[in-house]
Amino acid sequence: MDKQAEQNQKESSMEPWVHDLLEKLMIVDQKRPEFPFLEGDPPLWAKKVCMDLFTPHFVKTKLKWEMSVTPQVLGEIIGNQSIIWVWVELIRVAIRKDPKKYNQIAEVLKRQTNPKQFKQLADLWRQFIDQWRPAFRGFLKELAAELLELEMEQWLAFGEGVSQMGKKLPDDPESKDFPRTTTRIYFIMMVCWRAIEKFQTVHEFHEWLRKACGSQIVGNQKRVEKMCQRIGLSFGKPGRPKKRK
Repeated sequence: MDKQAEQNQKESSMEPWVHDLLEKLMIVDQKRPEFPFLEGDPPLWAKKVCMDLFTPHFVKTKLKWEMSVTPQVLGEIIGNQSIIWVWVELIRVAIRKDPKKYNQIAEVLKRQTNPKQFKQLADLWRQFIDQWRPAFRGFLKELAAELLELEMEQWLAFGEGVSQMGKKLPDDPESKDFPRTTTRIYFIMMVCWRAIEKFQTVHEFHEWLRKACGSQIVGNQKRVEKMCQRIGLSFGKPGRPKKRK
């Protein structure tokens, strides 16, 4: 069976309402910006940081070409996309309530990136607000109308998928630590991976983080060491230990 025939078979095995919603979600997904942070030849630790931050929340809706999507899987896909929408809404509210905190993060990124990279970050946010956000909001309205027509068994299966993603909702925006300090540090590390690669010791990296983000956010060097271990970031070239004289 060739790929086209296989694809047609998978589509035909889906329930029509599932297929229609996936098609609509694919159109919305095209308006979601791609992340430019890992251009070039980034190290494995930088790729891991990017995956840790974004992969759980950015499931490509082209999943429909890889499997016959059930109502529950559809719920998981839409649940993932909904988390993006929740993040965008919460950040918009948090920026209005405490613009000073986000201006500080912006200043750090401006100092540690070149003008092109910083512009990419600004464009990324504007694309979320101006293009993807209204498109996904419109999709949610269509989804609500479609769900009213489902049989109870279909609705329960779809709801089970959405509920799995509901366990991954972001932090409370009213918290003083929203977004969490670790999330802020990892985001800056992902954007500034080229600068970090030049450091020779954890101490140098810790000092750079303290100047970039502030001591209260970064914490002590031991905490930074544990973060580095978790993502596989090490400093200095490996070599044989020196012999004792």
